[in-house]
Amino acid sequence: MQIMLVRDASILYPYVELSGMWDLKLLHRCLPPLTEIHLRNTPDDVDVDLPLGSWYQELTLFHVTRIRLCEYFGGFNIPGSCLTVLSNFSSLRHLQVLCVTALTALEQHLVFEALTTCPIESLSLHQSPWELSGSSVGHLTQWLESPRAMQLGLKHCNAPRPHTRTLIKSLVESTSLRELRFKYGNVGLALAHRASQLPPNLRELVLDECHLDSEAMVQLAKLLPSTSLHKLDVARNRIQDDGALALAEVLPKTQVEVLNIANADVGCRGVMGLALSLPFTCLQVLELAGNPMGDVAATALAAVLPRCSLLKRLDLSKTLLTDPGTVGIVASLPACRMLRSVDLSCNWMTFIGAEQAAGLLSRCTDLVELSVALNPIEERGVVVLLHALALCRRPLDLNLNVIMPETERQKCLAVARQLGVLKSVTLE
Repeated sequence: MQIMLVRDASILYPYVELSGMWDLKLLHRCLPPLTEIHLRNTPDDVDVDLPLGSWYQELTLFHVTRIRLCEYFGGFNIPGSCLTVLSNFSSLRHLQVLCVTALTALEQHLVFEALTTCPIESLSLHQSPWELSGSSVGHLTQWLESPRAMQLGLKHCNAPRPHTRTLIKSLVESTSLRELRFKYGNVGLALAHRASQLPPNLRELVLDECHLDSEAMVQLAKLLPSTSLHKLDVARNRIQDDGALALAEVLPKTQVEVLNIANADVGCRGVMGLALSLPFTCLQVLELAGNPMGDVAATALAAVLPRCSLLKRLDLSKTLLTDPGTVGIVASLPACRMLRSVDLSCNWMTFIGAEQAAGLLSRCTDLVELSVALNPIEERGVVVLLHALALCRRPLDLNLNVIMPETERQKCLAVARQLGVLKSVTLE
């Protein structure tokens, strides 16, 4: 039965995903020679007669194209680790290592050495704060100079000062790099401050919580018009109003379709600047969640939304909006033909605002998702919006998960059931 299932999977799907310690003789019998294998959650115990190191060595003879080591414990059982034979996987194109405990110097060397011996196109390495060794920088720069380097993601990575310039130079000169992701560490900040250009074919740049300030954002913004970037994510950096204004100035000259500046300490002035340029950009997704923008900025944004012909998703959760701001956004939605998803959760809409928004809901014919979760609209606000939802001509998913006593929540669920909108609403 096991053989039949695996053989059928190899025919029906483009790859077979393995987890745990399989009998490799069984795999030989049921898989065609060039079947792609994705290895996930590699075993860390010996529960068969074959030693674990030998099992991994034999596995290298298969067409393994992707390895994802989840919850990898660095420093444990190194002699039997998958990393000791990593360089022998001759078909390996994608490598992801998510560490629970940090890699030892040897393990780090083995990971980065594999970049130069395997046909790896994407590397993602997540672990607690760590520092690139000199040899790792050497292997990484060699990989970046090759045509194979497509995607790189490093979390908590710090580059030693003597090697930073070399690393940044290799990053920005890579002609094959498509996606670049840094979270924490000092490499993202160094890139923003030191780069004279971005990789010419880069499509996605993520610098999440990399300690960027407004000055770093201004420097980075200057590089954007000369790129083919489609996604820019600088969430959880303190780019503030000046950083947002620098983005507003250059966005109309770019191909950026997704912009995430959530939790970036951007206030009213920065969002108003973005609002002025928004209709002239390629943006399809704008995430402003967690910024203290307030109602005045929301009013400016609402005024231009009908002219944003490409915008599909807008996240304004936790942005200090009250009734004028939230209702103003909802009032603009009937004229927005492309906007499909709006998030107004975690704001300060009251029952009065909910009542006003309810009168507009049936006219939002192009909207697919709206969230007013965790706003203090009370049970009566939920009920009035449920009745408005029942009048909508097209399907609309409405998130009304607000804080209320359980007895009131059950009443709201009963109303939703009675109105026939229970499947379209989130109440818990």
